[in-house]
Amino acid sequence: MPVEETREAAPADEKPVDATAQTINVPNDDDDEDHEDDAAPRVGMAVPQRRTSLLSVAFGFDRKPRTEIPPKIEEPVATPIVEAEPEVEAEPEPTIEVRAVEPEFVPEPVIIVAPEPAPPPPQPASPPPAPPRSLAAAMFGGREIPTPTPPPPAAPVETIVARSSNPILDDAPPAAPAPVQHAIPIEEEPEPVAQAPKEAAPFVRFLGVKKTYDGAQLVVKNLNLEIARGEFLTLLGPSGSGKTTTLMMLAGFEQTTDGDIQLNGVSMNTLPPHKRGLGFVFQNYALFPHMTVAENLAFPLEVRKMGRSEIRDRVAKALAMVELSGFDKRKPHQLSGGQQQRVAVARALVFDPELVLMDEPLGALDKHLREQMQYELKRLHRELGVTIVYVTHDQGEALTLSDRIAVFHEGIIQQLDTPKAIYDAPANAFVAGFIGENNALPGKIVAVNGAECTVELIGGARVKAANGNCDAVGRAGVVCVRPEYLTVSAETRPGGNHVAALIEDFIFHGDHLRVKLSAPGMNEIIVKAPARGAQFPAKGVAVTLSWDPSAARAFVS
Repeated sequence: MPVEETREAAPADEKPVDATAQTINVPNDDDDEDHEDDAAPRVGMAVPQRRTSLLSVAFGFDRKPRTEIPPKIEEPVATPIVEAEPEVEAEPEPTIEVRAVEPEFVPEPVIIVAPEPAPPPPQPASPPPAPPRSLAAAMFGGREIPTPTPPPPAAPVETIVARSSNPILDDAPPAAPAPVQHAIPIEEEPEPVAQAPKEAAPFVRFLGVKKTYDGAQLVVKNLNLEIARGEFLTLLGPSGSGKTTTLMMLAGFEQTTDGDIQLNGVSMNTLPPHKRGLGFVFQNYALFPHMTVAENLAFPLEVRKMGRSEIRDRVAKALAMVELSGFDKRKPHQLSGGQQQRVAVARALVFDPELVLMDEPLGALDKHLREQMQYELKRLHRELGVTIVYVTHDQGEALTLSDRIAVFHEGIIQQLDTPKAIYDAPANAFVAGFIGENNALPGKIVAVNGAECTVELIGGARVKAANGNCDAVGRAGVVCVRPEYLTVSAETRPGGNHVAALIEDFIFHGDHLRVKLSAPGMNEIIVKAPARGAQFPAKGVAVTLSWDPSAARAFVS
C-alpha cells in the first residue's frame, strides 16, 4: 500500500506560508472518485510559490491572474519525490512568464531621450510599490543609462509622434521647438533693409538750386533734379535756357547762388573742380597743342601720381577704346576734327571717373562726323556704364543718345522723360514745338471731355485731340500734330478732323517728301510722306487734311 506523507496540505483558498512546503499524495485506485472535488492539486509534487521579480513589478505582471493548475496526472507516481530546492528553482517558470506576455509599450525605452521624463502614472488597480531602481535599470539588467544632455535626434522624435497614443510619451515635452529660440534675434536685423535706399539714392542731386549773374534775373530757377548712376542724361534747350549754367555749376566752374548740389550724398558746393573727380569734354576739344596724343592722355594720370607702367597701360587702352591706336605720337594739329574730339573723350575717360560732363562736344563737327561720334559715344556709354550729363541744343542728337531728356526753358525744366515719351506725349506746347517737327494749329477750346478736347480752329473747322493741359472752355488753345501723322486727300470733306487746305510746294529730302500747305489762318502746314510711291495733286490744288484724334494733342496757349 502506498505511503502517505503525514504533512497536511494547506487549504485551497490560502497561500502557503513557505514556498518549500509540499504535500505529496500517492493516489489509490479505489479513492479516485472520492478525491475528485478536493481543492488541492493531485500531482506528484506541489507548485512552489511564485516569487515577485523586479521585472514583474516594472511591467505589472504581478497583477496578472495566476496560471491555472494543470489537470491531475492519471498515472500514479510510484516513487516518492525527494525535496530538492535547487531543482525546484531551476524550473523554467520565469522564462514561461516572459514569453507568455508581450510587452505592451514598446517605445517606453525612448522615454530616456526626453530631457525630463515624467514618472509612470499609477496603475488603476492596486498600484505596485515603487521599484528601488529606475525603469531603465530594470529593462537593461541593472545598468542605469544616463540621460543625454543634447537634444534628441530627429528619428526618435518621429517615432514618438507616430505612437502618440502612449500617455507617457504624450506627456513628455517636445524636443523640436527648442532650437526655435535661436531664431528670435532675427528681429534685430532691419539695418540692411534700412540701408537699401542708400544704394537706390540718386547719384547726382540738385536741391533748390538757383543762379543769377546780376542779382536781378535768375538764369536757373529753383532747380530740383536727380540723376541715377550709369544714366545718360541730356540737358536740352535753346540758348539762354540755363542748361549750360547747370552743367558748369555741377563741374564747379560756377558757384550756386542758392541750393545744394550733391554727389553720392555729399555736398559739392565748397569743393573745387580739381577735387571733384569729374571728367569734362569741352566743345573746342581743349587739347594741349605742344603735347602728343599720348602725353595729352597721360596728363590727368600724372596729376594723380600713378606709376609709369600703369599710365602706359591706361593710355593704350584709352586709345584702343576710341579706335586711335597708333596715333599716340601725333600732335593735335596733325589730327582731323573728329580725331581730336575722340582724343578729348579718351582723356576724359582715361582715369575711370564716376561722372563725365560734356558741353556740346560735337558742335564743331560736320554732319557726317557728328552722326558717327554719336554712335561712338553711345557705344562707350554702354560698354563702360559711366554716368554722363550731356548738354546740346540739337534735338536729334538728344533723341539719339539719351536715356532721359530734361527740356529747359527760361531756367525751368519743362519736361523730364524718355525720348519717346517727350516726342509722342509732350507736356506743353513749347516741348511739342521744340522737340521734332510740329504743326501748331491755333484756335479756341470749346469742349473738354476728360482726356479729349474739342478745338475750333481759326478757319471755323472743329477738330478733336488728346487733352494736353486744357482745363477750361473758352481759352485760346493750339492743336499740335506731327507732320508724319497728317494725310492728304483730293476730296474736300468738311466736318470732323478734316481741314481744307491748299498745296503750296513740294520739298524733296531723299528718303522722304515734304509737302507745304496753307489753310485759313494758318500760313504753313508741313506734311511728311515717303518719297517713293507717294501720290499728290499738283501745286495750287485744294485738298483735305485729316488725322486721328489720338495722334494730336491740344494745349492752352
